[in-house]
Amino acid sequence: MSTTPYPMWRAAPFLLCVCLVSLFAASAAAQTARSGWSPDQDTPGLGVGGRVFSMTTWGNELVVGTYKSPSVDGIDAAHIARYDGLRWRTFGAGFEQPVRALLDFHGVLVAGGEFRWSGTTNVEHVAFWDGAAWRPLGAGLDGIVWDLCEHAGEVYAAGVFTSSGGVPVGHVARFDGVSWHPVGTATYSTLGDPAVYALASDGTQLFAGGEFTAMNGAPASHVARWDGSAWQGVGGGLNSFGYGVVRDLLVHGGRLWAAGAFGIAGGVSVRDVAVWDGTTWVRPGPDLTNQVYGSDARSLCVWNGDVYVGGSFDLVGGVPARRIVRHDGSTLLPCGGPVHAEVNPASVLAMVAWGGRLWCAGEFQGIVQPGAPEFPATACFHVASFDGTSWERLGTGDFGLDAEAKVIGTWQGKRVIGGRMSYAGTANATGLAVFDGGQWQRLGTFSGTVWDVLDHLGDLWVAGDFTQVNGITVNGVARWDGQQWHALANGPSPYGAFAMAVYQGQVHVGTVGNPRRWTGTTWQPFATIFGSITEMHVHNGLLYLGGSTPFMTGGKHLFQWDGTNLSAVGGGTAAAVDALGSYAGDLVVGGRFTQAGGQPMLHVARWNGSTFLPLGVGLPGSTVADFAILQGDLVAAGDLHAPQGGDYVARFDGAQWRGFDGGGTDGFVSSVLADSARGELFVAGWFHHAGGVPSPNFAVWHERLPWWSLGSGTPSARRPPRLEALSTFVGGEPMQLHVSSAEENTLAILGFGTARIDVQALGVTIVPSLDLGLFLGIADHLGRAPFDSTWPALPTGFLLYAQAFCLDASMQEQFSATNAIALQQP
Repeated sequence: MSTTPYPMWRAAPFLLCVCLVSLFAASAAAQTARSGWSPDQDTPGLGVGGRVFSMTTWGNELVVGTYKSPSVDGIDAAHIARYDGLRWRTFGAGFEQPVRALLDFHGVLVAGGEFRWSGTTNVEHVAFWDGAAWRPLGAGLDGIVWDLCEHAGEVYAAGVFTSSGGVPVGHVARFDGVSWHPVGTATYSTLGDPAVYALASDGTQLFAGGEFTAMNGAPASHVARWDGSAWQGVGGGLNSFGYGVVRDLLVHGGRLWAAGAFGIAGGVSVRDVAVWDGTTWVRPGPDLTNQVYGSDARSLCVWNGDVYVGGSFDLVGGVPARRIVRHDGSTLLPCGGPVHAEVNPASVLAMVAWGGRLWCAGEFQGIVQPGAPEFPATACFHVASFDGTSWERLGTGDFGLDAEAKVIGTWQGKRVIGGRMSYAGTANATGLAVFDGGQWQRLGTFSGTVWDVLDHLGDLWVAGDFTQVNGITVNGVARWDGQQWHALANGPSPYGAFAMAVYQGQVHVGTVGNPRRWTGTTWQPFATIFGSITEMHVHNGLLYLGGSTPFMTGGKHLFQWDGTNLSAVGGGTAAAVDALGSYAGDLVVGGRFTQAGGQPMLHVARWNGSTFLPLGVGLPGSTVADFAILQGDLVAAGDLHAPQGGDYVARFDGAQWRGFDGGGTDGFVSSVLADSARGELFVAGWFHHAGGVPSPNFAVWHERLPWWSLGSGTPSARRPPRLEALSTFVGGEPMQLHVSSAEENTLAILGFGTARIDVQALGVTIVPSLDLGLFLGIADHLGRAPFDSTWPALPTGFLLYAQAFCLDASMQEQFSATNAIALQQP
């Protein structure tokens, strides 16, 4: 969970109110069960799903511009998003190409970048937000805008543009409120085209940095200054053997800071960061370097009186530096920070001060604390904050996976998930994570993909194509005893293991070639197989094995083992078997086949011990990958299409297949796990949404939803506040209700009721009956106010309504209201 300190509402008074059992009974009797996909499996606030190029603050929100249209809290944003302290939100239609620059100009948000359009509105690389939509700023500019700056009370832009509406404006232009005017045209005597990447103002002079050797004809090596009438160089400029680039500029304490990729500043040896004191260039500290990649400095920011430098470096003077360093007035010092990246080197590309913290953004997916090793890191996607002592990711999310999951199972009553992910919720979980009821936890670091998990005699067994866990050589199978990992001899196979089952008291595994069983001291082949076994399942006293065995004779892809003999099942299937299970006394088989036992069977069939039988009309698609039983229905998952709607997951009621209400997922489902007692289905795979609900690679279906939102809140003159629930609505389990986007540092009131009334008062719509009371809290400096509670045991189906009301000076009645939510006991 987030460690940011902010006021909390505590639940003791509420627990007294909910003892009004007579009210509960009256309410519950009138309610209808509501099923659906849980809204709680998103990763709220953990970051932005893609590289961040630019960042600013506006209206007490954090705004980021991104390289791609990212997923922000599971919602696709078009290259720009805003964070209100709890949740990311979209910004109108956004843009069709990356946003490279952002500026809060006297309360008006201005964006620049590679884009030309916002929805159907042509904005030509620079636009402003009018409160409802993005609008063009004058005639726009004909090329990329790399930076925006306020100087002398006007907006200045820098980039690779040369004209506005056909009028020449060079590479630095000024907007007077109506049109763009030329300020500076860059030229570059070295290879490449000129570009201006950075602007900074000291109130009198405007500074520009980039790839150029002259500005308006005046010699200026990568950095220049404009005095209002002419450009000139700055102390001999910056270069690296005639090349070089300046990526960011900052004026602080009467001195100009420059960051980029260069080695000389006016004759002084430097490394990617230099300071101009008005007379000479100064070296601010030791070299910034990267042990693997070429390094550079990309961003500058002042926070708490110190200058922070961000980039792709990982050393400062030979000491580990996590892509950011602090200048304390004397030298550059490490302070922990971002690590790891998906493709490119981890890098800090933008920084801003907000809410009493330093925020940095760029390309990274983890953070480490000052002085800590780079591994393990805390999950944090592309945005993080620093309070001077420790780093923190955004938000309070404890769900969601950053990459594909292959299997979900149980161990000692806990959910266990395996795959090729690096993070599960907040946990750095490379290949495997366990859910303890509150959050995902890391059990080990696997060197490859986890394909199967098994609870055997109280220990957790894990199979996959990994060779090591926590540095221990295990070659495909490892055992966790609750305290440490154990190897099992030299592993079952050099090809790893893909499936496990306990049969006749021994763990059996499927691999490439002959399947094996663990005797207690060694792995022993127990049958001859040509191909690979990827599924195992015990049914009616027999061990069934499925996989891809095209070279076997007498039957392919599906076999049974009685402890002594291996035999093909009913002539086998026409293509690979990817799933095995039991349903209504029969073995159920799923896979890539369209025939089983020589009869047409579309990807799914049942074996009654003597013959194959169809399951309805089968399932169109390419394969069935897993089965589960949910309250008497057979659930199938994979790459499939339910005949009555819904993709990737479907349920069979004994007569026909159907989809799940609201639809299935938007990507492949590898594994399903059912808890019929609670009416929950856990779904894991490679997808972003389930039924349209943000659920990155892990989703939960509820036969009765724990909570859902009722419309939207009262629009505020600033932004509508929002109420959300996290976790579940089950007696004895934690529940968190969060208000976000409230007016900062003011009163917020949370109300509960057993009925919905929809009454107009104080300029807002009051949804709950408020017969269970009002509870007071104070929204913090980011407009957040959380409420923590533990629910008592309530009657099944009991429905509760909640809504928050916030003091809001921007509203005529001095109040704004959040959306209401409904919470239902499963």
